[in-house]
Amino acid sequence: MALLVVVLGVLGNITAFVGLISPMILRNGRNGSYSSQPYLSSLLAALLWTYYGILNKHGGIFVVTISALNCAFQIFYLGIYLCYGTSPQRKKTLIILVLIILFYTGMILSTLLAARNLQRIVVVGTLCIIASIFSTAAPLTIMHKVVTTRSVEFMPLGLSLGLFLNGACWLAYSIATHDMFLLIPNAIGVVLSTIQLVLYTLYRIYGKYVVKRSGLEAENTDKDIARRCDIEENDATSSTSSRDVELAIHSVIPSKDFG
Repeated sequence: MALLVVVLGVLGNITAFVGLISPMILRNGRNGSYSSQPYLSSLLAALLWTYYGILNKHGGIFVVTISALNCAFQIFYLGIYLCYGTSPQRKKTLIILVLIILFYTGMILSTLLAARNLQRIVVVGTLCIIASIFSTAAPLTIMHKVVTTRSVEFMPLGLSLGLFLNGACWLAYSIATHDMFLLIPNAIGVVLSTIQLVLYTLYRIYGKYVVKRSGLEAENTDKDIARRCDIEENDATSSTSSRDVELAIHSVIPSKDFG
C-alpha cells in the first residue's frame, strides 16, 4: 500500500505539472479581455493545499510539492498579467491579491493559535474543498461556450485529457490514503473532465457532420448552378436555331407584287 501511495503521488505530481506549464494567451503584448480570476483562484487554492499538506503527516508531502510549485507558477502568470494588463486590470488584480494574502495570513495565525492539529486539518481541509470547487468555474465556463457555439475550439483535447488523468491520479491517491478532503474536489474534477471529454467527442463528430453536410450542399448548389446554365444555354441555342430556320424559309419563298 505504501508503494502504491508513492506511485500515485508521483503520477499526480507529473500530470499536474504538465497542466501548469500551459502558457497564458497574449495578443499584441496585451491581455485583451482575459481575466486574472483563474490565476487568483488557483493561487488561493494552491496556498491552502500547501498548508494542508504541511499539517497532514500522512502522505502530505506530495500535496506540498505540487501545491508549492503551483503557487510559483500562478505568481509567475500573475506577474505577466500585471506587466501587460491595463491600469484597471492591474488595480483590480492587486486589490484581490492583497485580500488573498491577508486572508491566508489570518487563517494561518488563527488555526495555529486557536486550534489543535486535528481541528486545523478539518478547518483547512474544508477551506481547500471550497477553494477547489470555485476553481472549477473555468471548466464550467468552457463547457457552456462549447454548447452555445457548438465548437470545440475553446476546449483542446489535450487539456481536457490532462485534467482527467490528473484528477484520476489524485482521486486514487485520496482513496489509498483515506483522505476525504482530497477525495471530494478530485471526484468533482474527474466528473467535470469526463463531461468535457464527452462534449468534445459529441461536438467533434457534430462538427465533422456539419462540414460534410455543408460540402454536400455546396456541391449540390454548384451542380444546380451548372444545370441552370446548361438549360439557359440550350434555350438560347434553340432560339437561335428557330430564328435561322425562319429566315431560311422566308428566303426560299418568292415575294409577289400586287399592283
